[in-house]
Amino acid sequence: MGNLDNNYLERIHDFLDQQKVTFGPLRDEIYDHILSDIEGKVRDGYSLKESWDMVVSEIPPNHFQTVQTETIESINKGLNLSRIFSYLSLILLGFSIVFKLLHLPGTTMLMLGGMTAIATSFLISSFVGIRKYKNKSGSILLLATVVTVLIFMLSWILMIFQLPGTIPLKVISVTVLLVLFPFLTVYFSRNIHSEDNLLAYLHTKHSPGIERFLLILLAMSGILKLAAIAFSFIPNISSILLIVTICIAGFHFFALTWHPECLKKIKNKKGANVLLVFLFACFLLPALGTQLILDFRVILASTFYWIAGILTLSGSNKKNTNYYKTVVFVFVTVFYMIWALINFGVLGPQFNDLIFNLPVLVIFLVGLVLGLKDSLFKSYMIMVIAHYLFEFIR
Repeated sequence: MGNLDNNYLERIHDFLDQQKVTFGPLRDEIYDHILSDIEGKVRDGYSLKESWDMVVSEIPPNHFQTVQTETIESINKGLNLSRIFSYLSLILLGFSIVFKLLHLPGTTMLMLGGMTAIATSFLISSFVGIRKYKNKSGSILLLATVVTVLIFMLSWILMIFQLPGTIPLKVISVTVLLVLFPFLTVYFSRNIHSEDNLLAYLHTKHSPGIERFLLILLAMSGILKLAAIAFSFIPNISSILLIVTICIAGFHFFALTWHPECLKKIKNKKGANVLLVFLFACFLLPALGTQLILDFRVILASTFYWIAGILTLSGSNKKNTNYYKTVVFVFVTVFYMIWALINFGVLGPQFNDLIFNLPVLVIFLVGLVLGLKDSLFKSYMIMVIAHYLFEFIR
């Protein structure tokens, strides 16, 4: 279109400003649409001015403002719906705890309803994010990750309630996640600074909400687990909540490690990516349960918490790197050494009382409270405490 190209490109932007189109994704879409229409008419033989006048004249007054309003309202409805399901999940899970403590019927249905609400909230927020930010890349990876994680969590629920389909779902979801994770790690390492990275953008945007949800979930599951220990009833409901907490906190933890500022102290970025892939395998493979021998699961779990703790310390902000974090990590390391030796039979079962008691739990909780301003440390401690409570049996 000759030397007038840039002038008309700016003219389209000015026109959109006049039309008060301010919503980024919609503005980009309309811009491309107008530009395409003008280029099409130029190819048909019209001059650039004629093409511009024809395209603009075909647009009804206030049309774009109406479209923008409807689009934003639709997206906000989706986001509000996602929040509603998130709150609903906490309400249902809370009622399931009350019903369990009072030995009322319907506990299982409330629990399944809460899990379904969590899954629905994740799916809605993912679809809304994809629709809202069409210009950003990574939508397929986002959907594949969310769906596979939900299948993985479903397999645990089926196992706890002794329902069929547990093993196939768990093997399939673990296999897919182990294959998918290296691609996600490489994708993040190459595109984390890009404004078009949908995964990084949505994770950063929703991180505060995810962490609040995890803290509430940990508190609920912890109360129920301690009640199960105190009143000697089967901790099946608390086990589900703790597993869900570990899963969500774990995936959130790895998403945080993908950000370059997290692993800035590790100069070899390729080596860091390999380490993350190995660490993810240590995190995920124990979920296969009896498909792997107990000793191997113990080695994997202990290795995960040791290496994840080192990464947590190296990834903490300098302003938030305090001595207490190192002290807590040393305490966690000692705990997992003793826990592993007990499971290997090197130490007798009487040593369980040495590591599984309320004072140790209080130390972990204090570490979590002191590290609430550091997302990576907070996610790590949530996993540690949830796993500690899951293994805590008297």
